[in-house]
Amino acid sequence: MTSTLVYHAGARGLNLEEVSSDTKATSTCRDCWTLTRRSGALREIRVKFKVKGDIDEATISRVAP
Repeated sequence: MTSTLVYHAGARGLNLEEVSSDTKATSTCRDCWTLTRRSGALREIRVKFKVKGDIDEATISRVAP
């Protein structure tokens, strides 16, 4: 997702000095210790971007995947 943000910003002519992201996921894992069976699923994935450059928050919202 971070690479996609950088790509789209570059395609729009926006200069970014630094981009990082923090990803957190919530799972419905009921049997996490069993390696042979997958009984959980991701319920929610949150990504927080930290962007430094000539871009405002509204533009980041349009460019971010």
